[in-house]
Amino acid sequence: MFKTKRKILIVFIILLIILIASIFCFIFLKKDKTNSVSADSTTTIITPSPITEITWQEAVNLIQNCQIKTVFQKNNLEVTLTDKNQQVFKTIEPKKDDVFIQTNHLRSDCNDIIQTITE
Repeated sequence: MFKTKRKILIVFIILLIILIASIFCFIFLKKDKTNSVSADSTTTIITPSPITEITWQEAVNLIQNCQIKTVFQKNNLEVTLTDKNQQVFKTIEPKKDDVFIQTNHLRSDCNDIIQTITE
């Protein structure tokens, strides 16, 4: 009978240790997840860049100086340019596809790919 009580006591102690370890892990894992969520939520705010209106010649100068990463042309000749610093510019091209004439030859000169989009 003494051996049976001893076995029950050993099983009880093992279960108690497992329970304590589980509670300990739960508390610390929950704390780490809470900290990572709050840090992520404060660093993911994205704000749009203001749009600066410029002349066509200023737009051509930006393109020729390899400052532009993205060009978007609308059917109404309005062109939106985004530079390497995410600054956004808007202008009107003299005639349709003038902006693409400016960007096509610069792909190799600037060692960059200028993303061109049309409507």
